[in-house]
Amino acid sequence: MSDLDTPSQTGPNGTIGARDTDGPNVFALSNNHVYADQNRASFGDPALQPGPFDGGTSPADDIGTLYDFEPIQFGGPDNDMDAAIALSSTASLGNATPSDGYGTPGSAPVSATLNLPVQKYGRTTSLTTGTVSEINVILDVC
Repeated sequence: MSDLDTPSQTGPNGTIGARDTDGPNVFALSNNHVYADQNRASFGDPALQPGPFDGGTSPADDIGTLYDFEPIQFGGPDNDMDAAIALSSTASLGNATPSDGYGTPGSAPVSATLNLPVQKYGRTTSLTTGTVSEINVILDVC
């Protein structure tokens, strides 16, 4: 995987948050605003890597298809999440961050504890690190 830039054909660029499985299906987890173009995309639309902004084109750079998303409510009640998943494959997604990242992530679940070191790799931010400072918190993100 050369980068983590994964928008729909028309949506903004973004990052794969996780590779998930459900039985034999493999999914790429990202955001509605990335895969579903703020509710404008249709199920089955391609997800690209790299995205159009970075030179990606369909079908050459397709990594999957929009499978589901949580609709974003505009001008209404608060949104609980900005999430979407694309049906993909292990071969299309790979299993490591780019060369300036942290390599292949572990697959064993780890319980969150205070001061646990964490890291992520994003398309725009590259490698960032931090520590867990709160557990079981509900907060508003504005």
